[in-house]
Amino acid sequence: MFQCFKIVLGKKTHLFSFVMLLPMIALFLQCKSLQWLEQPEQQPERTQLGVSKTIEVNASLVRLIYFTPKDRPFKERITDQMVTHMHIVQTFYADQMENHGYGRKAFAFETDAKGKMVTHQVKGQFTDTHYLYNTTKKVWTEIQEQFDVSKNIFVVIVDISSSSIRGALGHGSSLLGGRSGILWISKSGMQSQVIAHELGHAFGLQHDFRNNQFLMSYGSYNPSSTQLRRTVLSNESAEFLDVSRFFNSNRTFSSHGPPQIKITSSLEYPPGSDKIHVRFELFDLDGLHQARFHTNPNITDKDFLAKFSRGSPSFKASKKLNGSNISVEFIYRLSKIDVHQLWLQVIDSQGHFNMESFSVSAQD
Repeated sequence: MFQCFKIVLGKKTHLFSFVMLLPMIALFLQCKSLQWLEQPEQQPERTQLGVSKTIEVNASLVRLIYFTPKDRPFKERITDQMVTHMHIVQTFYADQMENHGYGRKAFAFETDAKGKMVTHQVKGQFTDTHYLYNTTKKVWTEIQEQFDVSKNIFVVIVDISSSSIRGALGHGSSLLGGRSGILWISKSGMQSQVIAHELGHAFGLQHDFRNNQFLMSYGSYNPSSTQLRRTVLSNESAEFLDVSRFFNSNRTFSSHGPPQIKITSSLEYPPGSDKIHVRFELFDLDGLHQARFHTNPNITDKDFLAKFSRGSPSFKASKKLNGSNISVEFIYRLSKIDVHQLWLQVIDSQGHFNMESFSVSAQD
């Protein structure tokens, strides 16, 4: 605004009639308008406790990118198929959230002025062979050059000659404590259940092998069939998504930062124990919503697909929370391994979450 006035006031002026002042008034209003438009979405604010708080009008979307190497053409049928699958997945989540009593809520797509889903076509800088190894790292580097990845979830269809990405149909992960996420889909992974599952990861959900019908499981796998049956969003997952930024479009969020997690029980247990009580102290000024306890998946010879998740969090139990400073306890049944990896994920009422890992072992 001050730069605009320097342009006007820097000129040698005399008496102005009202008519002569009109251009100045118009310029002043234009500068005020530009100043308002340039205001950032997030405004820091001081609370009574002296802790910085951010106020943000939520506009978290799921955005679609169709990526091809420079020597491969874009195919309209792939775009059409992906849009169809995304609508099916959106309906699935809305149905499941409604079934669990949270209302018919789901994520929102990026759309154009006519309400049609937008698909961004991104042409790679290199030929197909360049992207066959370290695919996600190479593609992600180029995407970050063109998009602000600090918010929104990006669903990236990678159309390369390989039918998989890192040996799988797709990969999904959340970023920045629930503010953004990335979902990689291979050509073979263009299936509604695969997309819904990987989107779950992008929303912040981990694997859940308690029931093969759960979305975040690997389904009832039959080696002679490519069918993966995952038809149910668990109640614990629905409770988590109820406060997700991606399931609450147009809501205003405030955040003092991610939840704080501290383990208060011992990291060692007496030899011969068959179970341990794991206790945590949780703190969040915005109000705690849910604590989710994870362990390594229980792998058996029959769990063909679950073997791919060895060493990653597998959901076991959760607790609904209400308050800012809460102690929680979970019971963990020990298996015959030397070191047990445990994870606790906590989400607050503003959809901001944090996950910490802990290792427990027998006393020497």
